[in-house]
Amino acid sequence: MDDNMIPKARVRFSISCSKLRNKDTLSKSDPMVIVNVRSGNNNDFEYVGRTEWQRDNLNPTFNHKIDMDYTFETKQMLRFIVIDVDDPNKVPEKYVPHSKEGDLLGMGEVLMSTLMGSRNQTATMKLTGQKPGKDYGTVTINAEQMADDARPDDALVFHLFGRDLAKKDGPLGKSDPFLVLSRTTLQGQKQEVFKTEVVKSDLNPSWKPIRVNMIRLCNGDLDAKFHVACYDWDRLSSNDLIGEVDCCVQDLLDGKTLILVDPSKPDKNVGSLGCDKATILRLPSFLDYLTEGVDLYLNVGVDFTLSNGESSDPTSLHYADPTGAWNAYQESIIAVGEVLLPYDKDGKVAALGYGGIPSGEKAANFCFALNGNESAPEVQGVQGVLDAYASGIKSVKLHGPTNLAPLIERAGMIAKETSRRSYQVLMIMTDGEITDMVKTVDAIVASSELPMSIVIVGVGNEHHPMEFANMKILDGDEKGLVDSNCRAAQRDIVQFVPFCHGRGMSQAQLAKAVLHEIPMQMVQHYVARGVKPKAWQGTHFDMLPVQEALAAVANESRMAARGRH
Repeated sequence: MDDNMIPKARVRFSISCSKLRNKDTLSKSDPMVIVNVRSGNNNDFEYVGRTEWQRDNLNPTFNHKIDMDYTFETKQMLRFIVIDVDDPNKVPEKYVPHSKEGDLLGMGEVLMSTLMGSRNQTATMKLTGQKPGKDYGTVTINAEQMADDARPDDALVFHLFGRDLAKKDGPLGKSDPFLVLSRTTLQGQKQEVFKTEVVKSDLNPSWKPIRVNMIRLCNGDLDAKFHVACYDWDRLSSNDLIGEVDCCVQDLLDGKTLILVDPSKPDKNVGSLGCDKATILRLPSFLDYLTEGVDLYLNVGVDFTLSNGESSDPTSLHYADPTGAWNAYQESIIAVGEVLLPYDKDGKVAALGYGGIPSGEKAANFCFALNGNESAPEVQGVQGVLDAYASGIKSVKLHGPTNLAPLIERAGMIAKETSRRSYQVLMIMTDGEITDMVKTVDAIVASSELPMSIVIVGVGNEHHPMEFANMKILDGDEKGLVDSNCRAAQRDIVQFVPFCHGRGMSQAQLAKAVLHEIPMQMVQHYVARGVKPKAWQGTHFDMLPVQEALAAVANESRMAARGRH
């Protein structure tokens, strides 16, 4: 997949420290914070940015913010290095702790997902230093999405009116004014972006609301100037310029009066323009909803059909390797769980099995709790799922067939009962083609109106060829699903990824492939219900009309799918 197709957002870190150790003899420490990140499979940390240098301060609140890309499906470990500096110009980007360029005051690390999934996107970490257990103070990080960054579908909607415009049709006539909005190209040429209608015989005209794409008008920059020219329309001759003005989007949002100037008579009063009801319409992002406190809940479904092979067989997909090496199911659980669980406030996962005969039962069960507690199948964290799975492969008798509908129906029932601040993610792992295709499609279509996504990992190894034609149909990227009653899915909620164990796909790559559509799927669900981010209240932002917003999400999904395939 092309990394340029991966949905990203820019986040900004505000950094402060408390109770730092004093390294200077005659004064206080002079701290600076260096921010590094380790992404995905990378072993090395890369430089992101640094704060300013503060003199004599053990409790600094840094003014300089640090910006970086946030990618939901990638595991990003952040490292904050606090150093005492004598000369900030001598500190290299690749600072090595305990080097001569600055005395280490302490380090703190946090996963980006943990930070973004925490309350108010704020995390406070105890700094660690050379001596374990010693108090080195704390570092506090607050992350916020850079809301002012332009988004492709941002549209400025505003209403302009004129006041006391100059007459251009003689002493007895009135002007017939209209407006032309233009941007200046890199070559210095004016390029028309929008033209209003003509208002006949009116020196105090009110034009119809204007809507224009922000990128097209000003490259998304609220402070970038664009040109507004007011003309008097003439049927038989060229239009006369009444006046012109350069302004920016922020001027319109602030409701400023725009004074028109006639270049040929700069001292003459030719009138003004006023603006009201200026709004930026935009498509909400995953982070817009995440910052409201939406929780992601993970449900895991493990395939216990006979085709997997017994766990004692080294060729089995369930092989319990005595060396401790993970099999394909364990790799999938770790890869997806470590990315998703930081967004789940309680860290609990519903660990389920299907296609096998649980201990004490006589027939195949297609949705059972791996911990044996059907009323409470949740376990704690990734390790809890791994433990429940390890127990399951010892106690569950492999059987079949591969029926997925019961798992999907259960997740849908939970999604239906949860609040709008909860979003269910069902990960189903399977080694082959499903046998209840019609019922599975029906269950997916029914779930498409609920706050949930389904990720299907098709597992295999060199001993188990992977054949997943039906899974690709369920994915729905090429053609939307239609159930047995001819009802179409409201949205695409399924993502299918084949994972051949031992063939070079890392956990990070698997997580990226499996999870990259979830942010857009979640946005699509809330947009379809007209749910606006609460953070927009009291701001100039509003949501695109629902159908338009859904079309924008669908377009982003298609672009991502093309990048994946």
